[in-house]
Amino acid sequence: MYDRGVHPQGAGGPRPPACHRKRKLMKFRALMVFSTAAIMAGYGSAALADAKKTFDDVCAECHETADFEGEDAAELAATIKKISARQMKHKKAIKLTDAEAAEMAAFVAKGGK
Repeated sequence: MYDRGVHPQGAGGPRPPACHRKRKLMKFRALMVFSTAAIMAGYGSAALADAKKTFDDVCAECHETADFEGEDAAELAATIKKISARQMKHKKAIKLTDAEAAEMAAFVAKGGK
């Protein structure tokens, strides 16, 4: 360990340990924002068609896209991944790749538009 208030490498002057935690948190938040933006930006017509077909085949029996409109795509993707991995209880078993889960999440977060 290092003394409180002193940067471990000695460069840049004294830095409190809280600075390191804040910096890591800022990097994590930036990564989450970037990831969500990348999902939404890469969401083209091919992804739309794939997500719509997957939704129709797997989810439409019980859900409507409007059920999830306006929800956070990253949170939806995490939930879909948990359901697919059987870590979260769901009426019907589903099996999707991480990419399919991300596409599906982006699709339903936009209300299927």
